[in-house]
Amino acid sequence: MILMRSFEQIYRRIGNLKIALTVTLLFTCAFALWKTITLRELNSYITETLQLVNQIILNPEEPILIERLQEMIRQRRFEGSFTLTNSASERLVASRDSLRSFAQYLQNLRTKELNHVTQIIFWVLGFSLCVLAAEILFSHMLMKTIRTERKRTQDLLKSLEDISRFKTIQLPDPVFKEETSYLEWAKQIQHNMDLVRMFSTLPLTATIEDFIHEIGIQLAGVLPFHRFSLSFIDEEAKKVIAETAYFTDPSTPMFLKPGFAQAITETSLNEMLQKGVPYRIIHNLEDRKNSESTKLLLQEGMKSNLTVPLFLGARCLGFMFLSSKETPIYTDAHGELFSFICKLLEKQVFYSYLIQEAISQFGGGFVNLVELKDNETGNHVKRVALYARLLAEKLDLHPKQIRIIYQFSPLHDIGKVAIPDRILQKPGPLSPEEWEIMKRHVTYGEQVLGKLIEQNPKGSLYAQSLTSALHMIADHHERWDGTGYPRGKKNEEISLEGRILSLADTFDALTTVRPYKPAFSFEQSLRILEQNKERQFDPHLVDVFISLRKEIERIYENLKD
Repeated sequence: MILMRSFEQIYRRIGNLKIALTVTLLFTCAFALWKTITLRELNSYITETLQLVNQIILNPEEPILIERLQEMIRQRRFEGSFTLTNSASERLVASRDSLRSFAQYLQNLRTKELNHVTQIIFWVLGFSLCVLAAEILFSHMLMKTIRTERKRTQDLLKSLEDISRFKTIQLPDPVFKEETSYLEWAKQIQHNMDLVRMFSTLPLTATIEDFIHEIGIQLAGVLPFHRFSLSFIDEEAKKVIAETAYFTDPSTPMFLKPGFAQAITETSLNEMLQKGVPYRIIHNLEDRKNSESTKLLLQEGMKSNLTVPLFLGARCLGFMFLSSKETPIYTDAHGELFSFICKLLEKQVFYSYLIQEAISQFGGGFVNLVELKDNETGNHVKRVALYARLLAEKLDLHPKQIRIIYQFSPLHDIGKVAIPDRILQKPGPLSPEEWEIMKRHVTYGEQVLGKLIEQNPKGSLYAQSLTSALHMIADHHERWDGTGYPRGKKNEEISLEGRILSLADTFDALTTVRPYKPAFSFEQSLRILEQNKERQFDPHLVDVFISLRKEIERIYENLKD
């Protein structure tokens, strides 16, 4: 692994080298100057001494000159080069030959010192040139490093500008340590921009199930989780209602199912909203066992949770959840990132929410219209929808299909708006002619839905929902043995939605009072279904329906007319 260099360290080291070289050069120059001054003094002493020696040789009888020379020798001005004792000094003065030798020695000494100082000056000059070259080299290296860093900084700024324009670029690897943090910031910005581009350009979805599936796939590459889900707040009931979930492992059993509702005051979500925190992390769901929803998550194997509220203006629409089978796993960085993503998704969530509400209102409007003409009550369509959803869930259908069956099953009799009141509200059995007219309500319902489908061509956001609704309207009076109407379909020629609705609708008709019959008991109604499987009903669906008797009976008791 190559250790990353620090631009600051490089700058400091080169600067320190330059300072060291400069100081060394100054000391060398000072030393050369000192040697030059010393040589000058030595040369002056030698010149003076030679003059004195010459004078003594020419005038040996002058005692003053001899005393002066003796004094200079006693001062040992030449100590280290030529040292004389007092007796030797006297003999030197007494002998002319010795004086001449001493003069020659002084001449040699001057020459030697001059050569020595000359060498030092040349060495200093050479060293100075080397130091100067080194300083020029280091200055060049420093300027090159500065230019390189400046160019890399400019490139980084350009990269940031490109990132801000949603361009995908390849960021360089850091060269200097200082660049590491800058490039980390740039990578984080690029990552956030990629998230903006990815989540902002996702196609709008008509159903919550499609939305959760699409977002779950994208989130799996960004955040750690095993379960991604969404819930909405019912403002009137003050409840949090769960939607479907996306699992990274499709084999994971779902216990917290769509439609599960819990009073928001019974959850910690209410406290979260009151505090106004952008996200909430639960490191250990075992600590929240008092919540029903948490118990269901624990049954799925989830151990930790990350929650972010979804807002439309000041109104909280609901919450997004990430759950994991690992703990601890979520950090504040995960919370901030998930919160950021949720803000990007608010438009898509609100769109899917509006479509869901529009479909619900659409179905409710038709149901109210039918109720005005028919003797059936609103509880009839509610029970039929709940029976159908319960059966669809037990069959393990796709959550999207379950929602479609639940939302559109109340529309199965919309064609009755075109049936005359005298037939709809007749207190007794219908005549054969009246029964033929009554059977036309299926065709009339198909025509209503058919026009809506024509206005929303194939591939539109909710064409699939309308097509499934059309199947329920068209097939809910078909029979397993082929004796039903309007087309006499049999067995699996009948759509699954139609078979489910036929069973749910007939069971509810059996357990309620009709103008032409009294209500049968719950147990008697189940026996009638059992007796008519393989004739009127799909035998497998009857078996599944009867296996749900406890749940069916709970709906039956809670929504009795």
